[in-house]
Amino acid sequence: MGLAPITEQQPSGAAWAAPITMAVSQTPHVGEMSDLIIGLGANAGVGEISFTVQFDANVLQARTGTEGDWAAGEGMEAHFVAEIPDAADRVEIRRTVSGKALAGHGGSVALVQFQAVAPGTTSIRITDVMVKDLAGHSMAFSLSPSNVPVIVQSPPPPLPEAAHRRGATPNEVPATEADTGD
Repeated sequence: MGLAPITEQQPSGAAWAAPITMAVSQTPHVGEMSDLIIGLGANAGVGEISFTVQFDANVLQARTGTEGDWAAGEGMEAHFVAEIPDAADRVEIRRTVSGKALAGHGGSVALVQFQAVAPGTTSIRITDVMVKDLAGHSMAFSLSPSNVPVIVQSPPPPLPEAAHRRGATPNEVPATEADTGD
């Protein structure tokens, strides 16, 4: 169940909400790689977080999922799993930690690298979110935003051939050995 971000300690019996965020380039060109960063803000001792990142595989395809810097540190034992099915239309992420409490610690949970494969529009959505504390009890979380629209654009047109040559202006033609007059 998603709740609004909580920034102060709640009255007795109320839980803290673990704030989850995501950021990605929203206008890549076909062929470009882009990183989606899923973050976890300051929280009250999260011990496990799992979720699924979904999108249209006709527009974007997942290439890799790597762990972020959340839960990195002395006295921490972290486990990270990112599964990408053959369809490359989603990434299932699970990150667990054990050791000393992480109260107040936040950071990036995962980095998912996408490739823009065709022009079009899709939304990157985070679904199936589960957050647990160090004792394995479910925790409240807030997800902002829960989806991000991405518009993949056609690749930019190539530059004229002369512009690709080093130092050549469009009217200059580089000399060849035959042109040296030797």
